[in-house]
Amino acid sequence: MTHSKRILVSICFVIISHSATAAMHVSKQGTGQVLIFPYYTVNNNLNTLYTVVNTTPDTKAIKVRFLEGQNSREVLDFNVYLDGYDVWTGALGPGQSTITGHQGQPTAIHYYQDHSCTPYLQTEQQFVPYILDIEDPQNNHMQRVREGHIEIIEMATFNGPTVGWSDAGLTGVPANCAAMQADWDDNGIYDTADEDVATGGLMGVGTLVDVANGLTIEYQALAIENFWINGAGAHTEPGSLFPHLAFANTETQVDLGGVTHTAVYHNGAEAMTSLLMSYELFNEYAIESVANGQTAWVISQPTKNFHVNASQPIPPYSTNWDQFVACEDFTIDIWDQEAQIFNEARNGGPPMGALPALCYATVVLEFYDPDQGTNPGPSPLLGSYNHILATGYPSDNATGNGWARINFDQPGQQTEPFSGTSLLGLPAIGFQIQKTSNTQAQPGLLAQYSRLSWHKGKAAIATVPKQAMGAEQ
Repeated sequence: MTHSKRILVSICFVIISHSATAAMHVSKQGTGQVLIFPYYTVNNNLNTLYTVVNTTPDTKAIKVRFLEGQNSREVLDFNVYLDGYDVWTGALGPGQSTITGHQGQPTAIHYYQDHSCTPYLQTEQQFVPYILDIEDPQNNHMQRVREGHIEIIEMATFNGPTVGWSDAGLTGVPANCAAMQADWDDNGIYDTADEDVATGGLMGVGTLVDVANGLTIEYQALAIENFWINGAGAHTEPGSLFPHLAFANTETQVDLGGVTHTAVYHNGAEAMTSLLMSYELFNEYAIESVANGQTAWVISQPTKNFHVNASQPIPPYSTNWDQFVACEDFTIDIWDQEAQIFNEARNGGPPMGALPALCYATVVLEFYDPDQGTNPGPSPLLGSYNHILATGYPSDNATGNGWARINFDQPGQQTEPFSGTSLLGLPAIGFQIQKTSNTQAQPGLLAQYSRLSWHKGKAAIATVPKQAMGAEQ
């Protein structure tokens, strides 16, 4: 059976078995069949570390995928085979590309020293431009790959020889990784064919590391349960673009204010989008100059690419990707800690329109002090080129700390399920990062502090006034 036929068989099984499955939902326990890390970056000489933990006794095959920040084009993927209770660790750092046509361009490099089986993966692996070159030839500079998000998808568990090959025993080293690679070598098909259902139980942590300033900023990955219908996965060869988030279960479950709402979508991409929907995001900021305060909000839309790369944009999006941008307007309200309100934000560089807009799949919203001027270049905290500027000082009498709220309530920003509840907003997730400095900790000592907190969100039913149905997620 060819590789493509194996994928089709898995998809057909998903469709046939739909009526017997549990609905896909965001895990409250932090474990699942899919993990989404909203942000990685190697800009500003930062490093990104990530870990994936198998909390079950099952031997698992996972797809590890890195997607750049402008339009979620894949820039690296590989398979990892985890023994029961195993942990996979990897790291990203800045580098220079040596790939033909991109020599000398800034890029990201993946590093690992883990012993888990990873067929074909080099211990130092550059991110690759191949999808950029094909899909976005006018915008294929490798700077794009230096920030984005990470996806981990469980493809299968095993019940035959693969279990023994992956077993680390008492040495901590798998018994026979070479046997797995040899199976893929001959025809790109895993002929051992001992795959079993995906059982979930993955959890993950991402860490941004500022080596120069001695800071680490850690966050938990978002976990999705019941991604596969009845656990029927798709075990694909290393380097395959499949499976991705559009393979998702089409039946979803979302909790709004303690009430569970279900829906069935036309395809997996739209279903996954519905799980991440918010019509509001809110969080804090701190930019007081006395502590050299800096704040950046990461806003990631992991499913945007499935909606903006077709012949026509698919709701909740209204514009298509044109090789450079696909913009969705939003509004923002900013309050300082004394409840003074202001609402000014604009895209880094010239404004795109009357309202600020999310023009990329991964965006950094940077809060700044207008007295110090705007910053049209990369954001100082994360070094992001995909950034938006927002002032955090409503007036001359305002404090430098407070909170803000983003609203996604423009026309058409809602899901369109085959049946069930339609939701308002955009599939946006992420967190805020704060950094402060104390230059007077001790003579000659600079003390640095950091903080990360996930955005709070509100989802709402599209068929009734959102003021009545809004509920925190």
